[in-house]
Amino acid sequence: MSFRFVLLLLLTAALSSPALYADETTQLLDSVSVSWDDHRSRSATSKIHFLSAVIGCKEQKFSVEDVRRLVAEFEFSADEKFMLEFVSTFYPEVIERHRQHDQSTGPWDLWDDVVLLDDGVNKRSIGRHNEHIVARGLHLMYSKHLSQQITAFEKGRCMVYFYDREWFLGIPAAQILGQVEVAQAEANSLKLSGKKSGDWVLDGETHLPISQTSMDDQSKFGRLTYYKLPTVFPGDVTAPAIRVEIDFRDGIAQKAELTAIVDAEFNLDIPQAAFVVPVKEGAVMVDQRSEERHARALKHSIENAAEYFLANGIARKTVAATPDPGSQRKFDWKAFFLIANGISLIVLGVVLWRRSAN
Repeated sequence: MSFRFVLLLLLTAALSSPALYADETTQLLDSVSVSWDDHRSRSATSKIHFLSAVIGCKEQKFSVEDVRRLVAEFEFSADEKFMLEFVSTFYPEVIERHRQHDQSTGPWDLWDDVVLLDDGVNKRSIGRHNEHIVARGLHLMYSKHLSQQITAFEKGRCMVYFYDREWFLGIPAAQILGQVEVAQAEANSLKLSGKKSGDWVLDGETHLPISQTSMDDQSKFGRLTYYKLPTVFPGDVTAPAIRVEIDFRDGIAQKAELTAIVDAEFNLDIPQAAFVVPVKEGAVMVDQRSEERHARALKHSIENAAEYFLANGIARKTVAATPDPGSQRKFDWKAFFLIANGISLIVLGVVLWRRSAN
């Protein structure tokens, strides 16, 4: 075999390998896309009971590598015992503060205990202190610690976050795949990476996420996310029972966030009554659907908070949109005479100035 022929073969392989590599990436991403669509379609409704904790952890000075080591050492379980271990590890100071807290001044929980209902259109999140109801184009937030206060927002305008079904499914947004530059299949996993997408590790068979890293080149700013204990829940939906997110700034962990599914059921029938919230007399109803904030205390109990806000909101908007004939602006004679008098004085001043100049 001549030297030229060998060289030609090497050049051909070098030139063709990027194209083959690109084709492999495209094929892998296509298979992931199909898997993710299938997982999404499997879940239509849900009832999820979970525990959640959001804690500050910057005092511990954990680096990215420290966090990776701690996560690797954890024996994950979706119960209060693990919640305590997690909080104690990332924020031990809060354990002592919680022990010394005077509960008579108000409850202080290390984590929240929540039930989420989602029928595919409406959502309701019932926690120890806050309750969220998204229905009929409204977002109602029931603050139990604020004297039975219910605040109404336009859907999508409430600034207080609550966990929804998509969070627990753990399936990334579809546009992530369009940002992936390289996809590689390994023995039991699939790795996706891109400057904008970050680095993803997926299960090699189900393509469900195992972890995601979104950090800058110096590993100083960004986030680590872990999806643990993949579980097949009633309703034939597979989801991670535990999700952990840690945010970093200047290379130090700032916030640790954890949700743990105690039990869940998918694709069940949820009655519409589950999204109807009655309100007792004396509760404060706050309407923040416009720039003006309206608040009033109920003089009698009502059966449906959403109906109350919709009815009152329509009435108020109608009044604002229809001007009162009696409030039409009338000609102000007093203002007219004041303006005319001012003009006369100016003219007189100009005449006197010209005479003095002559």
